[in-house]
Amino acid sequence: MGPPGQSQFAHPPPPQQQQPGPQGQFAPPLPRMNAPPGGAPPQGPPHGPPRGAPTGNGSAALGRTGPPPPKYPPGDRSHISDEIQPVYVVLSGQLERLKQTTPPSQKRLVDDLARRINPLFDALNCDTLSKPVQEKLLVLSRAIEAHDRDGAMALHMDLLTTGSLTDDIGLWMSGVKQLILRL
Repeated sequence: MGPPGQSQFAHPPPPQQQQPGPQGQFAPPLPRMNAPPGGAPPQGPPHGPPRGAPTGNGSAALGRTGPPPPKYPPGDRSHISDEIQPVYVVLSGQLERLKQTTPPSQKRLVDDLARRINPLFDALNCDTLSKPVQEKLLVLSRAIEAHDRDGAMALHMDLLTTGSLTDDIGLWMSGVKQLILRL
């Protein structure tokens, strides 16, 4: 504390030096020398992008690429391996049964179910699912084949919680669940 009657802020702080203005691409434009009167833009072709501006595809420049293209076209089922074939046979059989037994007023529901489960068939065909997910799908298909709804739902939940850590199963798991519920 200072002497009485004087506050500790009696003297203003020494003036700070001004920070230099923004530089680079964030700096305000500099006045042009030899600019035509009236501020008209310069004539002639541009001399390329300004320094620091991205050129071309940004993701390619960063080394990013999209997911690899599928091995086989969607809808192709001729390359499903023999060991995982029972999953396709059981699920597609259940889907066909639903198509035949569902009344015409609910055809849209079955079409939606087929649309949801087709990515699973494509993944089986292209062999893009991990081995643990394939093994659980085999057990799940056996439970569906045995019309064990409770067991199939328990396996579905297990697959949903553990399989989603390794594979993108969200696209087709709702379709599998709908098949189980309609056993």
